[in-house]
Amino acid sequence: MSDPSTPSIRPDTADKLPVDTGEMDCSPLEDDRQGPDADEGGEESGEARASRNVPQPRLPSREERRLHELTHCPARPWCKHCSYGAAAEYPHRTVVREASTSEVPRVMLDYCFFKEDTTRSADDHTKEEATVCLGDEGDDSVTEDPSIAEQIVDDPTTIGMSNIRTIVKTDQKASIVEMQTEIARRRSDVGTSLENSKVGDSNSNGKVERAIRDVGNMVRTLKSALTENANMTMNLDMNIVPWMVRHAAYLITRCRVRSCGKTSLQLIKGRKSLTELVPFGETVMFKIPKTSQAVGSFEERWETGVWVSTTIRDGMSLIGTPTGVYKVGTIRRKPDGEQWS
Repeated sequence: MSDPSTPSIRPDTADKLPVDTGEMDCSPLEDDRQGPDADEGGEESGEARASRNVPQPRLPSREERRLHELTHCPARPWCKHCSYGAAAEYPHRTVVREASTSEVPRVMLDYCFFKEDTTRSADDHTKEEATVCLGDEGDDSVTEDPSIAEQIVDDPTTIGMSNIRTIVKTDQKASIVEMQTEIARRRSDVGTSLENSKVGDSNSNGKVERAIRDVGNMVRTLKSALTENANMTMNLDMNIVPWMVRHAAYLITRCRVRSCGKTSLQLIKGRKSLTELVPFGETVMFKIPKTSQAVGSFEERWETGVWVSTTIRDGMSLIGTPTGVYKVGTIRRKPDGEQWS
């Protein structure tokens, strides 16, 4: 095919998807050893905020303990045997009122893994597991690819937060903590606070866990639709899979209505999106852009490719071809019966 002048791009550089942000109180702590003269611009109030304490169980009566030890039912917090056997972790409650507001937005990161099980042959039922990820947990392959941290750092630019101090929250897996540190280093000019969930308690990072679940659900939906429409089978090593994951996130950003009555894309743009969409994986015609390296006047001006998504910043279509993925401004759909050929 003719080589369009638009450069080939990757899913992680095609556009900058927004990140879900929350808020928290992250004001700096004052040193209580400082006197009134330590800060010429203010005075100490002589008051302190009340702190929350860990609940302490009451002591039971001798009769209560005797009856309880017959069955240990129901479990009691003052019984060490009940605590050893049935005590639950602290519940993760939604932060409300004053504690839920802050001027510092929070960016939460975590891995999203996809796995598949395939039978090798009719006589061999050994299953092979494949995983798509940015890097194996526990190694440093994530930080060895500078494009990953570069994309995450550039994401806030899409939503108008490039010059705002933020909080980056992750769990405590070694590889993602390295990524977290690298992001803070790259944003040292504006400031980035680091926050981690408790060891072994990924559920405390609830928002990003729900985001991973939602993206996974949408990826499986797109996969089901594509395999039926194109009458094909898919596996994780296919080139279209990363673009499917990217488009799943885009659809959630553009289409899901939030509690405020608007989509995330509306909040970013300030209005509804007017970009026209095409079913993921459909074959379309796209026009080669007019540039200094465009094809000659005797050459064909249109090519055929697979529509894999659109960009947030400029609304251009992303078209997959045998030579790469291209960003184009004009496409045409094919008639019924020809869209998936």
